Formats: sequence, C-alpha cells, structure tokens
Amino acid sequence: MQVPAGFVKLTLQSSLYLETNGPFYIKRDAEDIWLGMRIEKRHCNSAGYAHGGMLMTFADLLLTAGSNARTELSRFLPTLNATCDFLGSALDGDWIHGRIEVLRQTRNYVFSQVLVTTLEGAPVFRASGTLLIRGEVESRYAPALYFGEQNRSPRHD
Repeated sequence: MQVPAGFVKLTLQSSLYLETNGPFYIKRDAEDIWLGMRIEKRHCNSAGYAHGGMLMTFADLLLTAGSNARTELSRFLPTLNATCDFLGSALDGDWIHGRIEVLRQTRNYVFSQVLVTTLEGAPVFRASGTLLIRGEVESRYAPALYFGEQNRSPRHD
C-alpha cells in the first residue's frame, strides 16, 4: 500500500521493538513534524481494530521522536508521563498520522501533545506527555537522521 506524499521511512537507532511494530514514517513540512503508519493485520486486536497498545506505542514514539525533532535537542527523551484518550478506531489498511505540538520546554522537561487521525481526518487517539531531557547531546539522536540522508532539513526555530 502506498505511503502518502512527503512521508519517508523513519530511521532511528536500532530498536528491535520499533522494528517489530513498524514501519513508521516521518514528514517535515514548513511548520510541522508528522509521524505516520499503515495499520496492518498484525497491529489489530481480535475485533479487527488497531490494538490500543499499538496506538500507545505510536503516540509515545510521536511524543519522543517528534519532540526531539521539533526542539532539535539531539538527546534521549524518556517519557515520564503520558495521558491518552481513545477517540475512534483504525482498521487494517488504514493510514494514521499525527502532528507533534511542543507546548513548553524547560531546562529539564519537554511537555508535548499529539492528535492521531486517519488519512480522512477522523480522530483516533490523543495523547500528552512529559519527557525528561536526559544525558548529553548525541549524534545518534540527531533529528536530521530521522529523515534519512536525502531529507535533511535546516533547523526550524
């Protein structure tokens, strides 16, 4: 199935968990950073809907990687707290995507939120999170790497 225009495969430091649950795709436009994925049968519960745990994985990745890309901290940002609401459903074959919104960044924390929808705009999931700014700047967390070599973008302020 086709990936919507502008999205490229998200490249992260090797993570068997994310490799097993992906693939995930990322897009940067003039103002926003988006994460997307195609729901597959393996992502669904016994009723045929995207599993809540899969949606939470997607939202957590969007909160952490998206916040890192948006703030360009190039740091590991573990989730300290996440609050989520299931607003609708996604089925096998549906494309879902969400946009990161960084609400506030302090010396130690990033506060962000996301709304995940289908391609048609139907709300599926929303989440907010508190992320810890941890460790030193590391090239393996450089946001430019998320977009692949051909998609490096200048810093957005």
